[in-house]
This record gives sequence, structure tokens and C-alpha cells, in this order.
Amino acid sequence: MDTFNELKRDSRQIGKLENWRYFLHGFHCGFENKTTGQIIEVPLVFGQEFGDLDPYFFSKFVKSTPKYKPLPVDIFEEYADGKRINERMLTLGKFEKISSNIGNHYGIVVAERPKVEIKSHLDLEKLYKEQNKQTENPKFNFWNFIGLKK
Repeated sequence: MDTFNELKRDSRQIGKLENWRYFLHGFHCGFENKTTGQIIEVPLVFGQEFGDLDPYFFSKFVKSTPKYKPLPVDIFEEYADGKRINERMLTLGKFEKISSNIGNHYGIVVAERPKVEIKSHLDLEKLYKEQNKQTENPKFNFWNFIGLKK
């Protein structure tokens, strides 16, 4: 998430990648296929798990994917209908909740998928502190190496 926050501060927030237009926003990066109009939203706060089915964006994906037409049910309100679909799929065991690496935030994903570890925000903070500590106090000292400092 921190990596992408840097891109949100300037003109790199919106761009093109081959046949896709992208837009970084909030906890997501949205992609739209310039040819088909398909919309895909990628969450940025679940580690390497990119399958979070946000109700609004999930509805947009389903409505914009030619493979799913005609839809078995109408989607009138993207968020409300997406939320109803997610809740129903949770009760059927087809979807499951996962925790984000942002405190008190969760997502909904397809239950039958390859699982990935999602580190908590506390684990990530600890990891970043360790990485920063290593760069602040390098073990190799150039001045000692050339004999100018002891």
C-alpha cells in the first residue's frame, strides 16, 4: 500500500498499460479494458491476495464481463446488490471473509482458491522497522575498511 501511495501523489495515479487504463484510488487500483470495457478492481491491502470482492466493484466487474451475459439476476444498485450477492455466497460457503493488513478491515473472497498469507499491519510495521534498522546501522563501515576510522 505504501508503495502505491507514492504514485497517488502525482500524475502516475492514472495511466495506461497495454490495452488497459488504470486508476489508483483508496485501497484499490481500478483497471478498464479499452476494447471490451471490462472493469477489474484490485485491492491493495490484502498482501498478495488480490481477490477481495468489494460489493460495488464486484458488481461493476460482473456487469462489464461479456462471459456473464445475460446475467441470471438483474443488478440495479451496484453496492446494495453486490452486498446481497456477497452475503448470500457467504451463507452458502462459496465465499469467505479474510482480514486485511489494515487494522479492523476485512474482505470477502472466493472460498475455493489458492490461499496466501496476509500479514497484519502490526507484522508489517515490525518488518519495516527491522529493514530500516538494517539500513540505518550498516555492518560494513567504509571508513574503518580503509583504515581512517577506528
